[in-house]
Amino acid sequence: MQTSARWWGRLVGRGATLYLPPGSALAGKTPPSRWGWRGQQSAAGGSASNPSAAAASGSSRYIEQLLPQHDDFSQRHIGPRDKEKREMLQTMGLASIDELIDKTVPASIRLGRPLKMDDHICENEILETLHNIANKNKIWRSYIGMGYYNCSVPHAIVRNLLENAGWVTQYTPYQPEVSQGRLESLLNYQTMVCDITGMDVANASLLDEGTAAAEAMQLCHSYSCVVIELKLPHEMDFSGKDVSGVLFQYPDTEGKVEDFTELVERAHQNGSLVCCATDLLALCILRPPGEFGVDVALGSSQRFGVPLCYGGPHAAFFAVKENLVRMMPGRMVGVTRDANGKEVYRLALQTREQHIRRDKATSNICTAQALLANMAAMYGVYHGSNGLKHIARRVHNATLILAEGLKRAGHTLQHDLFFDTLKIQRGCAVKEVFDRAGQRQINFRIYSDGTIGVSLDETVTERDLDDLLWIFGCESSSELVAENMGEETRGILSTAFKRTSKFLTHQVFNSYHSETNIVRYMKRLENKDISLVHSMIPLPITWKEFANIHPFVPLDQAQGYQQLFRELERDLCEITGYDRISFQPNSGAQGEYAGLTAIKAYLNAKGERHRNVSVKLCLRQLFVEQMVWRICSRGSGQVGSLRFGKPRVLVLPKNSWVTLAKSLRLLLYMLPMGEAQDWAQQHQVLSPRCPMGAGTAASCQSPGCSEPHLPAGIQPWDPHWSKLSSVLGPQQQVSKCPGWWEGPKEEELRSTCSHVLECLGCHVRRRCREPGPQGSAGVRGEEVCGRGRPGSGVKWGAGREARVRSEAGVQDGSGLIPVCSQSEISRALRHNLLALLS
Repeated sequence: MQTSARWWGRLVGRGATLYLPPGSALAGKTPPSRWGWRGQQSAAGGSASNPSAAAASGSSRYIEQLLPQHDDFSQRHIGPRDKEKREMLQTMGLASIDELIDKTVPASIRLGRPLKMDDHICENEILETLHNIANKNKIWRSYIGMGYYNCSVPHAIVRNLLENAGWVTQYTPYQPEVSQGRLESLLNYQTMVCDITGMDVANASLLDEGTAAAEAMQLCHSYSCVVIELKLPHEMDFSGKDVSGVLFQYPDTEGKVEDFTELVERAHQNGSLVCCATDLLALCILRPPGEFGVDVALGSSQRFGVPLCYGGPHAAFFAVKENLVRMMPGRMVGVTRDANGKEVYRLALQTREQHIRRDKATSNICTAQALLANMAAMYGVYHGSNGLKHIARRVHNATLILAEGLKRAGHTLQHDLFFDTLKIQRGCAVKEVFDRAGQRQINFRIYSDGTIGVSLDETVTERDLDDLLWIFGCESSSELVAENMGEETRGILSTAFKRTSKFLTHQVFNSYHSETNIVRYMKRLENKDISLVHSMIPLPITWKEFANIHPFVPLDQAQGYQQLFRELERDLCEITGYDRISFQPNSGAQGEYAGLTAIKAYLNAKGERHRNVSVKLCLRQLFVEQMVWRICSRGSGQVGSLRFGKPRVLVLPKNSWVTLAKSLRLLLYMLPMGEAQDWAQQHQVLSPRCPMGAGTAASCQSPGCSEPHLPAGIQPWDPHWSKLSSVLGPQQQVSKCPGWWEGPKEEELRSTCSHVLECLGCHVRRRCREPGPQGSAGVRGEEVCGRGRPGSGVKWGAGREARVRSEAGVQDGSGLIPVCSQSEISRALRHNLLALLS
């Protein structure tokens, strides 16, 4: 879905000016467009003007004026009309969009030339172009497996969910009151995964199976606090206590179904956790991993009604035992009751999430392929337990028929117990097999040892089995093979691996098995949500030319995909200025991790393995605080001349100088270089005699700043940054309890902070006494903030405020900021202190 969205965006966004060589006759002019108008480009590569102005320009051909473009997607996508554009520009005090770009994008970072991209095209031509590209893909029957299988997607789900903008445009359910539909569907997904795997708790999907496997081993490491062993043979010795996690496949990549009960028991006896990568469809007739003690079950839900899409996005499932639920990654949907006692849905255990626990989080409240998880959930709701068991038995029976025919043709199977995958030792020449496969347009898997792998799926028909038997030289048809088999071969259904436990017993999985009922159910859920149904259109990912391409087919069968990749890479490189683009990450988080690993590999190649610390900046906070500084400086109309009001008072509790100093250090560092120099010199935070060269040791003559030495890399305009750093000490000391700061160091810290705050127009008064005797309420915090909980916005009574003003030495009507806890200090400095400067 995300990949297709990128293609769509690239095709829609081809409105950039055609690149013209410097010597061209039209160089420096806007090239004519066959669609009637082209936005004029500013000298620095500006933005498009309105169509009517461009159409009236002399550079347009007369035919384009008579036949203007009437279906331009760029004008319809978001939809602001000329009148609305003028109103927005007028509100900002601007005359044109070009002027807006000039004021917001510095000239120093502009490209300075038109982008080398194709001309834009309309919606109809986009579809025609996509059809032409899609026709370059060859749709062969692929029995490669490796976690990707063809499936029969119910048309009711395709039309009413995958192609329905009411489902496609739903976003993260931050507000459960307007997200009840998608939350109920995701809860169905969790219930389905728990029932099929036999586990206690499941999340609402992860990005892919590879990510899920890595998360599982990370969970094992966090739980056991010992070394991870990713590849573990069956005879692994656990006695050393150095193994935290075991990960195995069930069934494995060769199709073998194996009993791992003994391995699980040995691992548990030595304190290790056990993870199982498995197949949901296989578990419909196989004994689930939860029944033989597995701690974590994971895998891909792709074959539950999600197209292949050349390896495109598929939701991964992740289920754990109840004792691991707080360390499980991924968001979870829970059931609660609202104020009226009605049963409702919301995200549960959000204390695991990144927006709460920050760097200690085990989860991130992201979309996590929710659309694909919803498709898999509806697939389970539509088929129910009996339907899924029917599909699984059919796939397994087809594999048994193929296996019997291969044996009769003289081939050898590597394993006797399997679900849907066969590893075949050929009994004839490999060239003959692949020549016949090419004639029938069928793809197989080739193992590293030269054997052939065949993985069947729910789309296999009798004709497909006949073709497979013919390719491997079997003279009998699938019908004859099946008749000769009779009841004597039942595969795993006649072994101890047969599933006996029930699953999907909830009413929701036993009520919507007709097309009418499932459509009404999906519509009922859709109507409970708010989504961008008026600004999105379905994507062409359901075309068979895109949907039915296995990710491991030969490249000559995926030339359409390869063309899209090449053109998208070319355009992205042109836009970003980079040399190469990787399409591997399918989320922002994976992109961040891929970038860090690339940087680490680069440093390792340079012999700088010791550089292993990464710093993540909060760009949103950075932007907000810079905007506050800009607003403060707007009053005088001069860059760098901040306008302060009358002095304000900041009342702090005892031992809060560490937090204050850290915040001030960040505050000073927010200013751009030139603006900071002007401001610092104007307010004597930086002495004119301070050096302008970084890395030079010197002293600032400002009060309270007697000997700040500038280390290498520190901005020379900010000696107080160095001063605060030297007083604060190492980072590990900063994180200690504020009560640790005692004696002269605290006084030095107070002196430096007070000087900086006075330059900012604020005066600090410390109005907090020691706590009272044990058992009494004490005075600390009570008189300052009324003992309210942090962040509660405590309101003071008139008497208390007057008393605090008097004791703090505030006699006028200056503002007073009450703060108590460390979190409130940080919040006050982040918001209130900056607001004081206006």
